[in-house]
Amino acid sequence: AIADAVREPGIAAETPDLLGRGKQLYDAGRYAEAVAVWQQAIGGDVLQKAQSLTFVARAHQALGEWDKAQDAIDRSLVLLQGETLERAGSIVLGQTFNAQGSLYLTVGDAEAALEAWERAEETYRQANDTPGVLGSQIDRAQALQVLGLFQRAKTLLEAVDRQLPDEADTPIKAMVLRSLGTAWQASGDWERAQTLLDRSLAVSQRVDDDPEAIAATLLQLGNLARSASQVRAMDYYDRALATATAPLTRVRARLNQLKLLADAGEGDRLVPLLRAIETEIDRLPPSRGAVDARVNFAQSLIALQDAHSLVLQKAHSSEFPLLDNRRVAEILAEATQQARQLDDPRAESYAVGMMGQLYERSQQFPEARTLTESALSLAQASQAHEIGYLWQWQLGRIWQQQGNRDRAIAAYAEAVRTLGKLRNDLAIDPERQVEFQGSIEPVYREVLELLLQPGANGDPPAQTDLQQARQTFEALQLAEIDNFFRQACLNVKTRQIDEIDPTAAVFHTILLENRVAVILSLPGQPLYYYQTELPSAQINDILDRSRQSFNRVVPKSIREQLSEQIYDWLVRPAESELAEHHIQTLVFVADGALRNLPMAALYDGDRYLVETYAVANNSGLQLLDPPSPDTFGMRQLQLLGGGLTEARQGFAALPGVKLELEEIQQIVPGQIFLDREFTEANVQTQVDRLPFPIVHLATHGNFGSTFEETFVLTWDEKINAKELETLISTRDAQLRDPIELLVLSACQTASGDRHAVLGLAGIAVRSGARSTLASLWRVQDRSTAELMVAFYQALDRPGISKAEALRQAQLQLLHDSQYAHPFFWSAFVLVGNWL
Repeated sequence: AIADAVREPGIAAETPDLLGRGKQLYDAGRYAEAVAVWQQAIGGDVLQKAQSLTFVARAHQALGEWDKAQDAIDRSLVLLQGETLERAGSIVLGQTFNAQGSLYLTVGDAEAALEAWERAEETYRQANDTPGVLGSQIDRAQALQVLGLFQRAKTLLEAVDRQLPDEADTPIKAMVLRSLGTAWQASGDWERAQTLLDRSLAVSQRVDDDPEAIAATLLQLGNLARSASQVRAMDYYDRALATATAPLTRVRARLNQLKLLADAGEGDRLVPLLRAIETEIDRLPPSRGAVDARVNFAQSLIALQDAHSLVLQKAHSSEFPLLDNRRVAEILAEATQQARQLDDPRAESYAVGMMGQLYERSQQFPEARTLTESALSLAQASQAHEIGYLWQWQLGRIWQQQGNRDRAIAAYAEAVRTLGKLRNDLAIDPERQVEFQGSIEPVYREVLELLLQPGANGDPPAQTDLQQARQTFEALQLAEIDNFFRQACLNVKTRQIDEIDPTAAVFHTILLENRVAVILSLPGQPLYYYQTELPSAQINDILDRSRQSFNRVVPKSIREQLSEQIYDWLVRPAESELAEHHIQTLVFVADGALRNLPMAALYDGDRYLVETYAVANNSGLQLLDPPSPDTFGMRQLQLLGGGLTEARQGFAALPGVKLELEEIQQIVPGQIFLDREFTEANVQTQVDRLPFPIVHLATHGNFGSTFEETFVLTWDEKINAKELETLISTRDAQLRDPIELLVLSACQTASGDRHAVLGLAGIAVRSGARSTLASLWRVQDRSTAELMVAFYQALDRPGISKAEALRQAQLQLLHDSQYAHPFFWSAFVLVGNWL
């Protein structure tokens, strides 16, 4: 947008020269210098002043100087909104609104950002500036995603896409296509992102205008392929390298190649690549990009020291000592010096913090702490929270190594709080999605290890530590779901169990290093804590074999032995407290592979858990809506049902579905769509029109390790997790009759996939339905129909909770010799609000 504005007519001749010089500095990452040049352009007529102020605001925002950016935008708007504007002036006003929207989104005010970009779009439209209109629409879609309005965002992006074929091939069209592809990648639609980026590349190649634009698209394609774990990522990076003319673009391509080769452990190709990067990086002129490249290079070198001893041996030859810590320190010192020269505190924070990490690795903890504290101060001063949490995490590790547990926990807690503020940014950033298990999840895991460390005499952790651990674990659950869906849209608030159900106990079951930890919450009681110490490999093996044991070919003795062992970890230590407090419902907030287990089938040596208690799953008390004032016991049940009986899209027929839905309809009146009538459009129409409290889908479904692999089948398509979320949540939660229960009666969870059940958890908490009842594996049609009929019969009785209704249905099958095996009844789990 800045480059196009420089070419706009009606601006004094000397001003474009200053704007152009500032643009070159800005594109080079030399933001402070760009500010100085653009401030010189604040002169002349109103339009010149306003345009220069808008550019100054962009540079201040890049430096994290948000107040200065806001001031410049306000001054620009005051100047422009008092004038009668012709086309050139309208375009400058549109740019100012765009800058305002970008700043609002950066500071976390997505609603204000949306309004600013709507004003920008209208202003560009009045100026007949199509690229400006399209760019503003893409920006609006980003704000809508942050606000959780995914259907509106999808509709808007599709509208932008439809407009593009009518535009002639130009560099601007290629840029808009690339931006649109990036937007779809951020929203998780990688297939559509691939198509748009391919189109952008084709347009750029036909125009043959800018090798750098072609290289930028190839880099983005490579990043997309890397996110999807595709082998062709290296080919895209090779092509970007062959095309790029700018040294920084070439270095970025090589650094991305380095990450790929390091992950693959290809030592023979790594050494020459390291040499090439070292040579090219030393030639880069000072810029934020150059600083970031040096720091990324240093990070890769440190990672190689840990990961590949063979590479380390080759690289430590006398002719190539690059992996030596002293050389890594030199690279970081050069980056720090350049950042200071640029007056760029964010870039300086990045470099200084990595130097702190280098000292931490060398166990020079006082020096490491000083550097890390300095990096954190710089990050906070420049509002760079996305790197600030790294230094808070680093401080936690350093304090822990120095034996100061309290300060370590405090530093970790700050990192967790910062990550909470960054939920939207982390969820829609493709790079962060790739790095979740390496640089986000460990923050939560490590503080949990500290908080749940027993005392010197084996005493349980203090109550304050247990409360903080519970909150941290629930925050981790949220982060995992956000990462799974690549979007954050949950509004969360902590609720005490007493407020929810005085007869329920909540088990937070946490898998730590070489132990299983349990925090038990009882109404009106202090938190209880107990743990079982076992090697992590053994714990995971038991959990995996237990899940497999529900196959009917596995001997009963093996299944019961495994189920009893897990019962001993999770429930047996709490038996007396549960009895003393007359607990009726057990709610499990489970971790990792524990999520894949049917807790109702835990075995105490004599009875299954469901024979004593109602059982439910949850992702944390902070996700629970309060009980509806108009509960099932106080109004007539109504159901919207859909299902498939015929074979479709490669999936087998489900002949029992017709009987299941017909029998349910005799208990619960409502609308049923079968086979050809069971389409997304029909369900959407009914969900929007009528206040059905229950939506029951009896169709093939799958919970996979990504939201694309998580779907339910309709007659004509697969509805993936995000589309299902949009479908169910269309009816606004503020309406009088939100969906109380979503039932998915013929689903299965990908076998052996510990992340797959996040699809179930995510749908449960994101769909807008207060509760979700689903199956962990496919069960026979007839037994499913009997269980569902029994469930609805129980649910229709006054005073029966959903969890108790499920328990009674499961007991009915358990006491039927034909279906007594847990395979038939334990697969069904209730997630969310159990009341």
